[in-house]
Amino acid sequence: MEYWALSSELMKSYYNARKPIRMKSLRFPCSTSRTQTAKTHQGLYFPQKSDVVLFFLLCIAGFSGSYIGSEQINSRAVKAGNVWFQADIGRVYANMTDRNSNHYRTKVHPIFSLATNPVVWALHKAGLQKQNAVRIIVSAIAGIWLALIYLVLRLLYLRYLDALLFSVLAAASASAFFWTTVPETYLFGSLSMLIVMAFVAVSEKRTFHSSWHVSISALALSMTVTNWMTGIFATIVNNSYRRSILITLGALLLITALWAFQNEIYPSSEFFIGDTEELNYVLPEIAGGVTEKAIVFFVYTMIMPAIQVLENPYAAEWPLLTIQHVTIGSTGLLSWAMTVIWITLLMFGAWMAFRIPKQRKFKIVLGLTIVGQLSLHLLYGEETFLYSLHWIPFLVLLAAIGTHSSYRHHILATIVVLIVGVSINNYQQFTAVTAVLNNEKYGLSKEEQKRSPDKQLYFSVKAANSMIVMI
Repeated sequence: MEYWALSSELMKSYYNARKPIRMKSLRFPCSTSRTQTAKTHQGLYFPQKSDVVLFFLLCIAGFSGSYIGSEQINSRAVKAGNVWFQADIGRVYANMTDRNSNHYRTKVHPIFSLATNPVVWALHKAGLQKQNAVRIIVSAIAGIWLALIYLVLRLLYLRYLDALLFSVLAAASASAFFWTTVPETYLFGSLSMLIVMAFVAVSEKRTFHSSWHVSISALALSMTVTNWMTGIFATIVNNSYRRSILITLGALLLITALWAFQNEIYPSSEFFIGDTEELNYVLPEIAGGVTEKAIVFFVYTMIMPAIQVLENPYAAEWPLLTIQHVTIGSTGLLSWAMTVIWITLLMFGAWMAFRIPKQRKFKIVLGLTIVGQLSLHLLYGEETFLYSLHWIPFLVLLAAIGTHSSYRHHILATIVVLIVGVSINNYQQFTAVTAVLNNEKYGLSKEEQKRSPDKQLYFSVKAANSMIVMI
């Protein structure tokens, strides 16, 4: 009898060990079938053939979307002063195409010129026009950006379908629609931050040499100074405080050395430490209060509101686009519904991030980066949407954590609805604003506009606003 009792206990223990791990009705990825979850090797994510195929398909989709979208935009308009949500597109384009242009903004984008100008030069020497070369580079980065979001989601052990849907959601976001179609530094900065997050996800199960940490931290700093916060957070969660300080100093020295090399090629480059110009953009009155900035940060980066078309103080012959002071739901009931769904997904993802003990390092860096970006842009910047590519991937990653719960199927159904609604809304706003900028009246002086006999082609500020709201 004792023998059979002991055998029975052993069988029960073996059976219980094979049961899915549950904690207060929450199911983790390890409870799913081997064919549905990310394949692992010694606890590490191991890409399958399907992942490779989807990665390249997303690269192609991102490239195509960016390239086709950029063709719809009046290039003369976006290169003018602060037309496209106060972006310095004209300067960025000049830095990418002309070695002798003013590269002074390296004081906030340390080695952007070094990373992009030689590539444009090489493509131009190969026979491409400079404008097409810039368009190809931006589109290629957009494709890699989209595919990398999928990769990071898979590193979080999301299933194929889950990772694909959240990647498509990122591509359908307002930030992706409006910032992967124009040459700006923020797409490059966003890509560097995603690479850091991929590194953090892998470092959950694997130890890296210090040189890797120095390189990753330097990469975060390379495109935009404030994005270094992600690299520093990634360093701290993986190392002791003393080692973190040494790695951070090493990253700073590496970027300083690259900047010095860059300065030899582009003499107008300015150093990225010690400049005080950015203090002029701290708490500007034109940006509004905390509520307006927070709405742009969490809502308008995903769902584009009705775009205001104002008179441009920087280039009188062109309009100025802004969404800083637009109210929620300005495009109708669809935007209201999508806003409620998106905020609900974000809140549930944040709640699940606290409840699930998996991927602790990743969630710490993710949370600190979101809080850091929010704190920064509550204080800095006149048009919050301008910087939105720096945090929209992180919001998508946060929402995706909710799929590790028992409500996965409900979340996926909700994501499909959100993708459709967001895509329709953002496409309408994108086509409306490109129609305004393609108006042949813009680009003329105010006197020339008044002398023109064809009054129907001229959109006043009020008419342009009305057209965008109606669409």
